[in-house]
Amino acid sequence: MPRSAQAPHAVAAPGNDYHFRVHVRHGTTTRTLAESEIAQRYRDRFQAASDDVDRLKQVADTGFGYLSAYLTSTEHGGSPRATYSPAWVSLAAVPAARGAYPLTTRADRDAAFARFRTLACEGVTTSAMPEGTALVGRRQARFEGTPTGQLHQDGGFYAALPINLQSDHYNDDGPKRLYHRQLELDLVALVQAAAAWAADTGAVGDLVLSAALHRFDDGDGPVRLVASEEAYPRDGTVAPLPESPAQTTVDLGAIVTDRREAVVAAYALVADLLADMGAHQPYVLTPDGDIQIARLNADYRQQLTGWDAGR
Repeated sequence: MPRSAQAPHAVAAPGNDYHFRVHVRHGTTTRTLAESEIAQRYRDRFQAASDDVDRLKQVADTGFGYLSAYLTSTEHGGSPRATYSPAWVSLAAVPAARGAYPLTTRADRDAAFARFRTLACEGVTTSAMPEGTALVGRRQARFEGTPTGQLHQDGGFYAALPINLQSDHYNDDGPKRLYHRQLELDLVALVQAAAAWAADTGAVGDLVLSAALHRFDDGDGPVRLVASEEAYPRDGTVAPLPESPAQTTVDLGAIVTDRREAVVAAYALVADLLADMGAHQPYVLTPDGDIQIARLNADYRQQLTGWDAGR
């Protein structure tokens, strides 16, 4: 059994009037911690939680910096890529018990990139599978395109995908329309990819996730939130994109072994982002880990290469 990232854990002793004791591994057995040792363990636990938050922010900030540079660059000789893909969703992830994957040479990065492409193909969709080749980064492998992101050697992860933000053809002066059906499915795939990468590096325990929506068209005005492309174009609330990311903590092992747990995690993230924009709940994801296939058209159903509705 792996060490717990949330130690220490108090255990009730039935033979001692259910007084609590805190045990720690000691060779092949365990021993009871003294009061001072318990206090130190809790200090270590709180410090570890603080370190996770700091590391998550570092991964998210670094990833957003690379994403911004990629979308606003004109070095390729054409218009900035943000012209054609002005809105994106990103997911940053950090495991509580870090992994270790060598990412200091080109061979290391090429191997990690190839491995991650294989892992990303096993998601409910293949939208998290990167394009091109591995790019260099400090203790990381980067990739650009759809998606754009980074694989960190400690199991940290960042990836971003474009979201469907369209002009309102019925009202040129009205807010743009943001369709969130694709957004929901993409977040499931990103959660699965983040967990798969973390586990492949040897990380265990909890996985801290942070999802955010971004605009790169210099527009900070409201958008109209529409559930599906088939909905009446004037349906949906009107609000700006959330300023704050949505965050949740999940069990890494559960996400890796059960795709429904990935849906539960993605639901929590999407629900918070949509709530900030005035929507009550996601359209196709459910809180108990289902995807409402009946709300998907034929094109979306074909994307679900890794989903078995009967499971």
